[in-house]
Amino acid sequence: MISSHFDNLPKLTKEDAFNILSKNVNFIDLASDYYKAIFHLAKYPSADVEDKLIAFLKLSSDEIAVRIGKRKAIEVLASFKCQRAIPLIAEHLNSNDQYIVENSIIALQLLNCKNPEIVNHMSNLLDQNKHNQRILIQTISRLGGKKEIKKIAKLIENKKVPSEIRGAAIAAIIRINGEMKYSGELKKHLRLTNQQKRLLAVKDIIDSERIDLLPYVLKSPVPTSFRVKAIKALWPKSELEINNMNLFSAIESTIIDDPKNINFIKLIPNCTNIDSLVKELFSTDFDRSYQALYKLSDFKADEIWDVLKAYTYNSKKDYGVLYFFVNLFGLKSDWSAPALNEIRNILEFALSDTWPDFMKFRAKAITSLSILFPVLCKKKLSQFLNESLTPYWINRFAALMCIEKFLDNQFINKNEALELIKGSLSDNNFYVCAKAKKLLHIHLKI
Repeated sequence: MISSHFDNLPKLTKEDAFNILSKNVNFIDLASDYYKAIFHLAKYPSADVEDKLIAFLKLSSDEIAVRIGKRKAIEVLASFKCQRAIPLIAEHLNSNDQYIVENSIIALQLLNCKNPEIVNHMSNLLDQNKHNQRILIQTISRLGGKKEIKKIAKLIENKKVPSEIRGAAIAAIIRINGEMKYSGELKKHLRLTNQQKRLLAVKDIIDSERIDLLPYVLKSPVPTSFRVKAIKALWPKSELEINNMNLFSAIESTIIDDPKNINFIKLIPNCTNIDSLVKELFSTDFDRSYQALYKLSDFKADEIWDVLKAYTYNSKKDYGVLYFFVNLFGLKSDWSAPALNEIRNILEFALSDTWPDFMKFRAKAITSLSILFPVLCKKKLSQFLNESLTPYWINRFAALMCIEKFLDNQFINKNEALELIKGSLSDNNFYVCAKAKKLLHIHLKI
């Protein structure tokens, strides 16, 4: 379960949560009490918890505390895969609370509700134009298929519809009946100047199941986590080659993330000196950050460090900025000794237990460590390859990339490499396992 600020509160037992939900709304202490109780009940999947949540959904009160609780109850019942709650959740599509409606739509999708009447009801909500049309389109297309396609198609024909709605509709049409007439727009949406819309474009391409658009996603100025999601979602299971693309190349280019491979969208004006470029690494728009990274790579490391060192403390507070700092470190190999001392601290900080293993900068920190501090990296390889210590697969894949690099430059002997790689042959992740097998076959001739 995703952590929440409610996890910082004293834990509630199932009985405590039941008692809160049994109270009349006039006798609870805070408007968030019902929500808090239901949040904790999510940790106790069982029939009696389902009964309690279903009973709560039947409350007719329109008090804010009840509405907040219902939003969470619908979400939890869906996470429980509670099929018997479908009729009651469907009734909440008529709620005056837009968030209850939205949660109900998402829940019905998660519950794979293909009841024609319920799907048609959701389809009719599209005409009202007051609910989240993007979520409605995604849900209807997955549950209703061709029966509801006409209403979705109408949205595409309307040129005034925002890109995020058009993108979802185009993806739905492609997936349902293979209609490719508007498919080029999905690629164009990756070039939108609004970053949030580019992120939605990646999701639309994933929904469209168009693997031929993956190369454009991999060059788009979006977080690497979105590119990784696209690879995982679009690449056929157990295939290493498809459409003249290589699986390992796709993953490795995403981890290396050379800014020279990014297709920039809107060039940054009047941004040529190092100080202004470093400040752009703090931008929330990755298009600007990648451009700054690209331009900074042309300067000498000492020139960069003279400016960069003043920003290193602040970089540790922002995981987006930390990613670009870690990337920049690996782009240059001529850092001074004082710079390397601080860079090592930052890389070790990025790879420390301070951060969850899934943070996007960790794989890049591993490869940058291998470039600047190969001895230290080699010492840590067994840790990086351990599934228990390094649960996120892409970090283990990055460690195998380091071994491959060390083999190429003879920094590691074959027996040592073999011992490290052996464990990855039984890795639970297909990509990691396949990479390990390739290393044995190509580099170790086994």
